[in-house]
Amino acid sequence: MNEVTHRTCRELSSSDKVTVIQRLQPFLKKDKLTKEDKLAHGAFKHIAEHLSLDPRTVASTWRLFSAGGAMKSNKPGNLGLKHTYSSALIKHLVGAIPVEKRSTYCDMAAATGLTLGSLRRHLKKGTLQRRWSRIKPLLTEANKAEHLAFCI
Repeated sequence: MNEVTHRTCRELSSSDKVTVIQRLQPFLKKDKLTKEDKLAHGAFKHIAEHLSLDPRTVASTWRLFSAGGAMKSNKPGNLGLKHTYSSALIKHLVGAIPVEKRSTYCDMAAATGLTLGSLRRHLKKGTLQRRWSRIKPLLTEANKAEHLAFCI
């Protein structure tokens, strides 16, 4: 009667989690005081023996199911390559920020949602250019206007 499953990884697969939940369903009973469904005493241990799992694994699977009903793994969102942004997207994101929010890297990172490392890499690569917003006092009026046009 015992179903011995030979697992190759530490985490339960989605189908294993569904099997655990399906096996626990018959153990649900109505609580007399709260009128809610509760598992019978010893249900985790019984199912754990049948599926060759630890009772705490069965309990945590049931808790996750009861809380939100989602049985998918959290790993897929955290695996794989990090997001890479194209030069055009970086230019668009930085260009969409108001000029007063572009004063420091930290301000730009907060406004765009990019990391400081990404911004610095694109500056070094040539996607972004440093610009001074301060008007130099020794410039002529024509050069001041040209400099302002370049900064904006």
